[in-house]
Amino acid sequence: MKAFLLAAGLGLRLRPLTDNTPKCLLPLNGKPLLGIWLDTLKKHGIEDVLINTHYLAEKVRDFICDNKKREDWPAIKLFHEPDLLGSAGTVMANRDFIGADEDFVVIYADNLTCFDLGDMVKYHFSHNGVLTIGLFRSDKPWACGIVEIKHCEIPCKTTLNLQFKKKNENVRNGFSDEKRSGQEDSHEGEGGLITGFEEKPEHPRSNLANAGIYVANVRIFDYFPEMSWSETIKQEDERQGKNGALDFGYHILPRLVGKMYGYIIDSFFIDIGTVENYEIAKKMWRK
Repeated sequence: MKAFLLAAGLGLRLRPLTDNTPKCLLPLNGKPLLGIWLDTLKKHGIEDVLINTHYLAEKVRDFICDNKKREDWPAIKLFHEPDLLGSAGTVMANRDFIGADEDFVVIYADNLTCFDLGDMVKYHFSHNGVLTIGLFRSDKPWACGIVEIKHCEIPCKTTLNLQFKKKNENVRNGFSDEKRSGQEDSHEGEGGLITGFEEKPEHPRSNLANAGIYVANVRIFDYFPEMSWSETIKQEDERQGKNGALDFGYHILPRLVGKMYGYIIDSFFIDIGTVENYEIAKKMWRK
């Protein structure tokens, strides 16, 4: 199986940390986030990975070249984007990379998690959906892509996904190995058919959020617009103030409602896209 590792983001919310370092190369316990993902993908049987680059692309290229002989990483193809194509745009532009495979993985490289990707792949195959989305419980659902789900076996209560205690001080968005008072047991992998999806909703209908981890079947391309600059997308981009890039959250996932499934991640998960979350991740990530 092959994977797209989307790593071209500008890291604007992480400045000044990303003034000279691309977001995907920020270290956690001495290892760049990109390296952590490459370790994970190889561990779960991914043999080929496409990594897109844009901001400080030469530093990503140098990092890959310096480690090109590593046998514990998949084979790597770099795809440079002079102009960002968007999460779905990168996949569409590299459809040939998938080759004869029927299914493939897409991962947003600015997320950090220790969940079982192999189990999610099995879940995807068992449901025969067009797409399986990794989901986490967000305490800020208005800032995420939010799903409604059928036959969700876990009560979709508004709970923090990550929490930890530091002496007697409560710190938001952390993580704890200890089960919180009143928290239900972990049910990693439970989920169901997605019956609704909205990107950054003003009035969220749940707190189950898109984790930026997908297992897709090639049938997904039937739901891509013929051209990323179609009139529909142009109008949506004008409303969102975007640049014409093709985005999974805005342009693809809404078309897949009723045809895709959610896989709930109850393991450690955090988006390191802000300085606050990056500092939390550094404290909590173990070697």
